Amino acid sequence: MVSGRNFNKVIEFWQTTSVVDGYGGNTISNELITTSFAKVTTLGNKNGYSSNDFGVIDKSNAILIYLRKRLDITYNAKNQFIKYRGVKYIVKTQPINIDFNDSYIEILAVKQADTNVTEISPI
Repeated sequence: MVSGRNFNKVIEFWQTTSVVDGYGGNTISNELITTSFAKVTTLGNKNGYSSNDFGVIDKSNAILIYLRKRLDITYNAKNQFIKYRGVKYIVKTQPINIDFNDSYIEILAVKQADTNVTEISPI
Protein backbone atom coordinates (compact mmCIF):
# COMPACT_ATOMS: atom_id res chain seq x y z
CA MET A 1 0.00 0.00 0.00
CA VAL A 2 2.67 2.50 0.99
CA SER A 3 6.07 2.50 -0.67
CA GLY A 4 9.17 4.14 0.76
CA ARG A 5 9.59 6.17 -2.43
CA ASN A 6 6.36 8.01 -1.69
CA PHE A 7 7.75 9.61 1.47
CA ASN A 8 8.95 12.74 -0.31
CA LYS A 9 7.24 15.51 1.69
CA VAL A 10 8.60 17.02 4.90
CA ILE A 11 6.20 17.63 7.76
CA GLU A 12 6.81 19.11 11.20
CA PHE A 13 5.28 17.80 14.43
CA TRP A 14 4.59 20.50 17.02
CA GLN A 15 3.29 20.28 20.56
CA THR A 16 1.54 22.88 22.69
CA THR A 17 3.07 22.92 26.16
CA SER A 18 2.86 24.94 29.34
CA VAL A 19 6.08 26.82 30.18
CA VAL A 20 7.00 28.65 33.38
CA ASP A 21 7.00 32.38 32.66
CA GLY A 22 9.36 33.39 35.49
CA TYR A 23 6.72 35.39 37.36
CA GLY A 24 5.12 32.53 39.26
CA GLY A 25 2.76 31.52 36.48
CA ASN A 26 2.71 29.63 33.23
CA THR A 27 2.36 30.56 29.60
CA ILE A 28 1.44 28.48 26.58
CA SER A 29 4.17 27.79 24.03
CA ASN A 30 4.50 25.75 20.85
CA GLU A 31 7.49 23.43 20.68
CA LEU A 32 8.85 21.68 17.59
CA ILE A 33 9.06 17.95 18.34
CA THR A 34 10.56 16.68 15.09
CA THR A 35 10.47 16.78 11.32
CA SER A 36 9.73 13.68 9.30
CA PHE A 37 9.38 12.53 5.71
CA ALA A 38 5.82 11.54 4.81
CA LYS A 39 3.40 10.82 2.00
CA VAL A 40 0.74 13.52 1.96
CA THR A 41 -2.52 13.11 0.03
CA THR A 42 -5.83 14.92 -0.02
CA LEU A 43 -8.90 13.38 1.52
CA GLY A 44 -10.99 11.71 -1.15
CA ASN A 45 -13.31 8.82 -1.72
CA LYS A 46 -10.52 6.81 -3.36
CA ASN A 47 -8.86 6.17 0.01
CA GLY A 48 -12.07 4.80 1.53
CA TYR A 49 -13.00 7.85 3.58
CA SER A 50 -15.91 10.18 3.21
CA SER A 51 -15.49 13.75 4.35
CA ASN A 52 -18.51 13.30 6.61
CA ASP A 53 -16.79 10.47 8.50
CA PHE A 54 -14.68 13.00 10.40
CA GLY A 55 -16.88 16.09 10.26
CA VAL A 56 -14.86 17.69 7.46
CA ILE A 57 -16.97 20.04 5.35
CA ASP A 58 -14.40 21.01 2.71
CA LYS A 59 -12.20 18.18 1.44
CA SER A 60 -9.57 20.64 0.23
CA ASN A 61 -8.79 21.49 3.87
CA ALA A 62 -8.09 17.89 4.94
CA ILE A 63 -4.98 15.81 4.28
CA LEU A 64 -4.03 12.21 4.96
CA ILE A 65 -0.47 11.74 6.16
CA TYR A 66 1.31 8.41 5.88
CA LEU A 67 4.62 8.00 7.65
CA ARG A 68 6.90 5.45 9.17
CA LYS A 69 6.10 4.71 12.79
CA ARG A 70 8.77 6.03 15.11
CA LEU A 71 9.24 4.68 18.59
CA ASP A 72 10.80 7.92 19.85
CA ILE A 73 7.56 9.90 19.32
CA THR A 74 4.30 9.50 21.19
CA TYR A 75 1.63 10.66 18.75
CA ASN A 76 -1.58 12.20 20.06
CA ALA A 77 -4.45 14.32 18.85
CA LYS A 78 -4.85 16.36 22.03
CA ASN A 79 -1.97 18.83 22.11
CA GLN A 80 -0.04 18.12 18.91
CA PHE A 81 -0.41 19.67 15.50
CA ILE A 82 1.35 19.37 12.16
CA LYS A 83 2.85 22.03 9.92
CA TYR A 84 3.06 21.25 6.22
CA ARG A 85 4.29 23.90 3.78
CA GLY A 86 4.05 26.48 6.55
CA VAL A 87 0.35 25.82 7.21
CA LYS A 88 -0.90 24.54 10.55
CA TYR A 89 -2.99 21.37 10.48
CA ILE A 90 -4.94 20.10 13.48
CA VAL A 91 -4.67 16.35 14.06
CA LYS A 92 -8.21 14.91 13.92
CA THR A 93 -7.54 11.20 14.50
CA GLN A 94 -5.22 9.14 16.59
CA PRO A 95 -2.60 7.47 14.39
CA ILE A 96 -3.94 4.40 12.64
CA ASN A 97 -1.56 1.44 12.50
CA ILE A 98 -1.70 0.35 8.84
CA ASP A 99 -2.02 -3.43 8.44
CA PHE A 100 -1.14 -3.85 12.16
CA ASN A 101 2.52 -4.51 11.39
CA ASP A 102 3.85 -1.49 13.37
CA SER A 103 5.78 -0.01 10.46
CA TYR A 104 3.47 2.64 8.95
CA ILE A 105 0.84 4.93 10.42
CA GLU A 106 -1.87 7.15 8.96
CA ILE A 107 -3.04 10.48 10.39
CA LEU A 108 -5.92 12.68 9.27
CA ALA A 109 -5.29 16.41 9.72
CA VAL A 110 -7.44 19.45 8.92
CA LYS A 111 -6.16 22.92 8.05
CA GLN A 112 -6.65 25.44 10.82
CA ALA A 113 -8.95 28.29 9.90
CA ASP A 114 -7.22 31.63 9.34
CA THR A 115 -8.30 34.32 11.76
CA ASN A 116 -6.07 37.11 10.46
CA VAL A 117 -6.26 38.72 7.06
CA THR A 118 -3.28 40.70 5.83
CA GLU A 119 -5.05 42.20 2.80
CA ILE A 120 -8.54 43.67 2.98
CA SER A 121 -9.00 44.38 -0.70
CA PRO A 122 -7.68 42.30 -3.60
CA ILE A 123 -4.69 43.56 -5.49
